[in-house]
Amino acid sequence: MAEPERRPRAPRLALAALRYRDFRLLILSTGTLQLGIWSTLVTSGWMVYHLSDSSFQVGLFSFVSSILILITTPLSGYLSDRGKRRLIMIGTQSILIGASLILAVLVTTDAIRLWHFFVLGPIYGGSFSMSGPTRMALVHDVVGGKELASAVTLNSITTNVMRVIGPAIGGTLIGFGPEYAFWFPLVAYTVALWPLLLLPLGGARQGTGQNNVFTSLKETIGYLRREGTIGPLIALAFVTGIFGTASLQLLPVYADRVLGSSDGTMLGWLHSSLGFGALLGAVAMSLFGQVKRRGRMFLITVAVYGGMLALLGFTGAFALAVLIMAALGVLTAMMLITNNILIQSHVAGHIRGRVLSIYFLSFSFTNIGAILNGTLAEWFALKTTFLTVGCLVTACAAFVALRSRAVREM
Repeated sequence: MAEPERRPRAPRLALAALRYRDFRLLILSTGTLQLGIWSTLVTSGWMVYHLSDSSFQVGLFSFVSSILILITTPLSGYLSDRGKRRLIMIGTQSILIGASLILAVLVTTDAIRLWHFFVLGPIYGGSFSMSGPTRMALVHDVVGGKELASAVTLNSITTNVMRVIGPAIGGTLIGFGPEYAFWFPLVAYTVALWPLLLLPLGGARQGTGQNNVFTSLKETIGYLRREGTIGPLIALAFVTGIFGTASLQLLPVYADRVLGSSDGTMLGWLHSSLGFGALLGAVAMSLFGQVKRRGRMFLITVAVYGGMLALLGFTGAFALAVLIMAALGVLTAMMLITNNILIQSHVAGHIRGRVLSIYFLSFSFTNIGAILNGTLAEWFALKTTFLTVGCLVTACAAFVALRSRAVREM
């Protein structure tokens, strides 16, 4: 009797996307880019709070950094579907290098002022929002649908490894001197440019036709309204971005006012715990994430995520805060990986770049939500802020679970 065919082991399935040369180049660039981004996030937030001593200014800085996002993100999706993906990434990477050089020189010469961050913030935000959806679409281009789950998971693992390392390096370098903390991202952004230069031009022209950006955006919104599954998924991504992830941008305030640490050390630990948890979550998803009802798992994860945010507001103990941040990291990885796979598996190819640009807006709107959360924290206690946003996230997940059978059965 013939021996039954053996199924590939989970680790082999998880690493399948690494067989593709272009994916290896892309993930190398993504890793070093994310290293710079997470380091920049910690050091910029710390410096803004150090210069202003105001949680409102921290939130305002995040908001101002998002000014260009409403323009650059849809533009990125439009250009991406017209076959400009590699050029978009090279261009935005070059802009990041220039902006980081200016900031590093200003900090080193002790010429840095609060207004410098409010000028350079939109440049950073616009560059991130241009490259993000393009990188997402390119992942599908280089591996295809068969290895999509492997590629998305590996991409998330890489991002979360950098989420652990980046804040730890940023927080540590602040202790040695802020100038070191601002030169480090410049090096990371420069290294991230090199693999992009080795990628083929590629990127076949998709379905934008002769439409302009505004007509293309209208077409994308119409597609999301007609499509019964992707719309609710993206809506929940916006909820978790604006009211969930945005609240974590108040960690500099939380570390100072609640934990009593103003030198960046505990802040680095909190961010690193979040990243370490996200890494664990991503690895777990790569090994055990082949579930039948990903939609149901996504909804449960979002609901629990909201509960953990509310719990964070009730603790002033550093050890417990670190554990909660790690749990939030696990849940964040599960949410992002599952939602990314669900969207990329169901979206039509001709509109992929534009839909992913709308999805990526949910990450960018984190900065817009930060000013709301910063205002709440300024008017009320941090406990009230975390409790409010946590309950809101959980309620929205429950609403989608009750109203959308299509998402539950995905």
